[in-house]
Amino acid sequence: MTNRIVYWYDEKTGGYVELAGTRWDGDLSDEELLAKALEEAEKVSMDLSYGKIVIEYEEEEVEQV
Repeated sequence: MTNRIVYWYDEKTGGYVELAGTRWDGDLSDEELLAKALEEAEKVSMDLSYGKIVIEYEEEEVEQV
């Protein structure tokens, strides 16, 4: 299973802030995740002008029994 995390990358400091993701927001499309990320950023008045929003895909490891 592939999880997606949307985060804002701060180009000034190299840091990042996770804004949305399929783990906690459910199985949303990329567009829906981006909208959710922007909504979350607006809630806390983040200045997104000096960075970029990135969607990262990560494979969930399945434990074999």
